[in-house]
Amino acid sequence: MKKTLIIPGLLLFLLLPAVSSAQTVDVQTRIAELQQLIQQLQAQLTRLQTEAQNSQRFCHTFNVNLKFDDRGSEVESLQTALTKEGFTVQESDGSEKILGEATASGVTGFQEKYKSEILTPFGLQYGTGYVGAKTRAKLNNLYACSITPTPASVPVTSPAQVPATTHSGTGIPTVTIISPNGGEILRMGTLHNISWRSQNLPANTKVSLYLLEGAAYNQSGTYIQTITTNQPNTGVYSWLVPTIEAATNLRIELRTTLEGVGDISDRDFSILQPLNVTIVQPNGGEVLRMGNSYQIYWAAFGFSPGATANLYLLEGGTPIQTIATNLPVIPGIYTWIVPQIEAATNLRIKITTSQGVSDQSNGDFSIMPPISVRLTQPNGGEVWLIGGSYYISWLAIGFSSNATVSLYLLEGGTTIQTIATNIPNSGLYAWTVPSMEQATNLRIEIRTSVEGVGDQSDADFSILCCYI
Repeated sequence: MKKTLIIPGLLLFLLLPAVSSAQTVDVQTRIAELQQLIQQLQAQLTRLQTEAQNSQRFCHTFNVNLKFDDRGSEVESLQTALTKEGFTVQESDGSEKILGEATASGVTGFQEKYKSEILTPFGLQYGTGYVGAKTRAKLNNLYACSITPTPASVPVTSPAQVPATTHSGTGIPTVTIISPNGGEILRMGTLHNISWRSQNLPANTKVSLYLLEGAAYNQSGTYIQTITTNQPNTGVYSWLVPTIEAATNLRIELRTTLEGVGDISDRDFSILQPLNVTIVQPNGGEVLRMGNSYQIYWAAFGFSPGATANLYLLEGGTPIQTIATNLPVIPGIYTWIVPQIEAATNLRIKITTSQGVSDQSNGDFSIMPPISVRLTQPNGGEVWLIGGSYYISWLAIGFSSNATVSLYLLEGGTTIQTIATNIPNSGLYAWTVPSMEQATNLRIEIRTSVEGVGDQSDADFSILCCYI
């Protein structure tokens, strides 16, 4: 409706009483008051005309995130705004109200046009074509529909009663979750800073945070935890990630005390079991022999298939050798050739992973020279007589002081007699040859208390009869 004010008639109506009462009212004062009233009425008329013009402008409040291939009225409004910003939307996109390639290109251009407000806060240089909270905030700053209160009627009985027009100058209040906002993997029992940005919110605004599971695009999911309520709007909250059933479809919802102002993570993030790695072997007390093959074992939980690990040899807590690098964390085994180093008893294995999780042996183990035993007599060709006394001798290297040996008589490779068991590893044993059948294909076997370490005569010797 066209709004007009009949200023001349109003002037005439107000002027007549002034003329007829010239003796009691100062004419000049009255004229000044009327001039002031005219100025106020003219300002009111200008404002009404401006509002009438503005009512014909495009406006739309963007409350929905939009992505490629979305369709509908929200996309149509987006296309209108992009066109007004000078970006061309192809007829194919516009006729189908679809966020196609042309519209996505326009969104990218819009984001780069207002780079400092949309991209820079996230450290981005180029637009994404995706309409999220920051892009919506700028669109709303330019095109949001605001409700202008209906002006009160202006009484003219006294210029002092004409109200002045006020302008708040504030923008649209928005809040945007920064982290976790999609793709993050959080570990139970660790701290994570939930962060957000807010604009044009009152200083006393409070925020509440909630953990959602299964939140679909632009919809709420199932509330599985209230994280915190009525916190100051500081932009960050240190959250101890809870121990829950592992899930990959989680989002954070942020609500403010300002009705209708909040946000939800744009995409899903995950909460998984805490990463853990534990050295299983060697874990303390083992004696490893230089040159031998040894299996290092560790247990790993929560790691992705691409995770890697490094192994180190420590002496007294100080790394002295890099054993291996970039090993798969899973399955947790590495075959190690024990190195030729100075013998030591205060060694441990340390494992570090590409995720920063590490462990080391709980106790010290030892690396000693290689262990071996060699039978030196009888070693082939000897003739011993029944009833005679002879020394069986051997050379032992690397054994502990409490090691023992056992001796056996073999005929044709078969044990026919136990000579002695668990005797000291002294290198010498006096043996009286017992009564037995003569034989020329005999050997002595020595076995030690160290599993797998032993020896036997290199060739046959003989036992014959007799002392005469």
